[in-house]
Amino acid sequence: MQIRDFYDNNYQAIAQEWQASAVDRQIVSLNVKYLRGDTAKEYLLYNLPEREWRRNNGTLRSKWQKKYTHTDSGGWWCGTVDVLAAASGIDKNSLWGCFKPSKPRLTGSGTRQKTLKYEHPPQAATEIFALRVSDKIWDDFAKHYQICRLGYRNFWHWVIANPEIPIVVTEGAKKAASLLSAGYVAIALPGIYNGYRQPKDSDNRRIGLPSLIPQLGVFAVSNRTIYFAFDQDVKRQAIKNVQIALKKTSKLLINRGCAVKIIRWSNNFKGVDDLLANQGQESFATAYNSALDFDFWNALIRRKLTYTPDLEINQPYLQDIHNFIPANTKIVAIKSAKGTGKTEAIAQLCYQAQKLGQKTLVLTHRIQLGEALCARFGVDYITQLKLSETQGIFGYGLCVDSLHPNSQANFNPEAWQDAIVIIDEVEQVLWHMLHSSTCQHNRVAILQSFESLITRVLASETGKIVISDADLTDISLDYLTSLGNEISPFVILNNYQPQTWQIYHYAEATPAGLVYNLVKAIARGEKVFICCSAQKQKSKWGTQNLAAYLKDKFPDRAILRIDSESTTDPQNPAFGIMTKLNQELVKYDIVITSPAIETGVSIDLQHHFNSVWGIGQGVQTCDSFRQALSRIRQAIPRHLWVAKKGLSKVGGGEVTPQGLVASQRKQTKLNIQMLLTVGSESLETNSCPKALKAWANRAAIVNAEMADYRTSVLAALTEEGHQIIAAESLQENEEKQTKTEVNNCREKIYNSYCDRIVQAEDIDEKKYRILQQKRQKSERERQQHRKAQLKYRYQISVTPELVKEDDRGLYAALLLRYYLTVGYQFLFAHTSRLLDDLLTSGEIQVFPPDFNQRLLLGKVQFLRKINLSAVLAPNRELRNSDADLIQLTQLVKAFAVEVRDLLGVSINSNASPIQVVRQLLAKLGLKLTVKRREGGWGKPIRVYQVAPPSKVSQEVINCWLSRDMETKAFVR
Repeated sequence: MQIRDFYDNNYQAIAQEWQASAVDRQIVSLNVKYLRGDTAKEYLLYNLPEREWRRNNGTLRSKWQKKYTHTDSGGWWCGTVDVLAAASGIDKNSLWGCFKPSKPRLTGSGTRQKTLKYEHPPQAATEIFALRVSDKIWDDFAKHYQICRLGYRNFWHWVIANPEIPIVVTEGAKKAASLLSAGYVAIALPGIYNGYRQPKDSDNRRIGLPSLIPQLGVFAVSNRTIYFAFDQDVKRQAIKNVQIALKKTSKLLINRGCAVKIIRWSNNFKGVDDLLANQGQESFATAYNSALDFDFWNALIRRKLTYTPDLEINQPYLQDIHNFIPANTKIVAIKSAKGTGKTEAIAQLCYQAQKLGQKTLVLTHRIQLGEALCARFGVDYITQLKLSETQGIFGYGLCVDSLHPNSQANFNPEAWQDAIVIIDEVEQVLWHMLHSSTCQHNRVAILQSFESLITRVLASETGKIVISDADLTDISLDYLTSLGNEISPFVILNNYQPQTWQIYHYAEATPAGLVYNLVKAIARGEKVFICCSAQKQKSKWGTQNLAAYLKDKFPDRAILRIDSESTTDPQNPAFGIMTKLNQELVKYDIVITSPAIETGVSIDLQHHFNSVWGIGQGVQTCDSFRQALSRIRQAIPRHLWVAKKGLSKVGGGEVTPQGLVASQRKQTKLNIQMLLTVGSESLETNSCPKALKAWANRAAIVNAEMADYRTSVLAALTEEGHQIIAAESLQENEEKQTKTEVNNCREKIYNSYCDRIVQAEDIDEKKYRILQQKRQKSERERQQHRKAQLKYRYQISVTPELVKEDDRGLYAALLLRYYLTVGYQFLFAHTSRLLDDLLTSGEIQVFPPDFNQRLLLGKVQFLRKINLSAVLAPNRELRNSDADLIQLTQLVKAFAVEVRDLLGVSINSNASPIQVVRQLLAKLGLKLTVKRREGGWGKPIRVYQVAPPSKVSQEVINCWLSRDMETKAFVR
């Protein structure tokens, strides 16, 4: 019996269920039926041959009567519009749909028994849920998208015919109804895997390629944007399943020309209907507007840890975990939130090892962090061995930069094969080892020592590796286990989430609003902790300028600056502070920090600081910046400004590991071929394949995050459970005043700094080399070192203008310009010198990312191939209509991938010749200027010319040319 009376008790209960999911009453009325008994069975069995399920007398056969006896208690049925018919302008419903019984049946047996919440017609191909909407809702959509609805047979005919209308895909009819009610065109799959079909043989083995189901395929046309709003699960297997389904379905849609975006929200609300019902449409709108492009999302999910935990806990602190680790465990991996005592837990493991006479080796990526960790682990840091009473008997710690035989540590992996090796903050340590510029000179030697160390430790009887990170991923574990015959790690997962923060987010283009409110907070008497991304004097929002700015505003407040310079200057209050932060910071009202304090330290002060303020300019990785925000453990308010895009990218900026590896191999092959043509030795470029794989996996994530830096940081903070609150915008005059004040302060201290560099005492090369190796330098010594560095680099007298241009990146641009133009005859000699610098210990091995980044040969040869030099001809006028510029542009677009990989320049397919030339000239440190306009006022044609280079840059090029001519460093 079918009941349509809206006020019938059964239907009323159904309507209430749907309306509790924020579904419009009319959508319920148009799509949902109450069914029971034989009617429900007939709806479900429509696709079977009637003789199979119905007797001659019209009654159901016993098999089906028994299977579906639970339908006698009733339930709701939701059908769908036949979208294949709608695509042809035919308005009809499909017979397919789903039934939710009031009393669901059980399937399976024993421990695998489960309740079947929804029933779908057996042996019927699954379709999608495309629900009917009222005329009012259709009118609202038509008005929103400004697309007339006249002439279309139904709503879905209109949607299918207009690909500019985006579609949200979710799982389950009720969720689609909730989205339609909220003003989003939405369809639903009956299950996450039901958007595509995978052909299989009789043995259930995959054959052929997957394809979209036809009902989803009608929407999958070029230029359509499709959003996915699947459940935000907390269970690892469910998350993994969703990711697999999203990847497969999204790639099929992208192949059809669709743009795919993934919507995410807090897993406090699992389904999108839960979010809409509990948090309202504004909350979903925020998630919708922050949806991630598929490539970006695909890169970010690699940040997850999918290894099955051996020990899963939920506790505020990691206490006594050493009691649960089997004695024969070779790799211990700890994932636990910031502030849950990971370092203390590792200290317990170190103490146990020391009692057994086992040495401890602590590897880190920052010296100050290493010293602090060693103090907590009861071992010496490498630089303290000579002054230590224990002389390293319990082991020592060192920065991975020194993890090679030629360092002051004289590191030998064989000596540590029975040790316990500690890598706290392992994600950042490994990335530093794989990518940092400070490791570049010795990268291959470092990687070989590291891999030899791990292999030996894992092969020994007593050796052990202990790693930890709040953001531990498969990347680190995959790399480490690959070095030990795929040894299974003992994974400890602590699900506890510390008290969350209120984060006030400043969405303006600059941090001026944040700094304005920071000043107000200090004026109110707040004690503040500030996290900056930069420290140099040239940085408007860096530690040095903010310290000067706030000192000027609040001369009576105690201000401490903690960065890589202040902590290594014996005359600075921050010198040596990293091991005693909790004791020293109570003396200060304002503490300003750089990334020197981003990881590995815990500031446990309670009720001293009132707020934390973060300025993320896109210099650090997202993980590093979030780490900095969490150094203060107390859950005090955070104020946050984050740049929309990051300032750097790795390799060519690809967001897939496969793309990065392919790009590096292609560049390497090209560079090797060029070197061989001029008589260079053959090089080994595959010396560390496992390290290259790890580099690519991490680099893909970094590139994805940098492309949308603000979204990445906020999304990760939201995942941690923190509450993001939009900070109030400033009045225009307030923002302008703050910008002006900060800029004036920067100009003052920066000009003073440049003058001090020029006035610094000249030093000889011997002292320069000493200062270069010296870690602890006074301010005077830093100035002497910088002046000597500029002098040796540019070969001209040091002036304030040279200091400023060097800070703006003059050197890299000038090198490329020099060897493209007047210095081309010396390019191969320069390449040979660089190659010698890259090669380690006389071996002919290089790490491809370093090799390709530093070698100018490929870049110069490409720019010569496209004839960029013609643009640089004296007095050359440039127009979009110039034949050679058109040809240059065609070449650049044809080799757009090579341009991106070699030069780091992304060329828009619609870019004009002048736009392309402008992008290429920027790599040489040159600009275009408009010389005049031609053609009258109708359609004036702009005539461009290369702006004259600065006097400093021209003087440097002349000096370089004279130097090379004198040394006769010609091509071999």
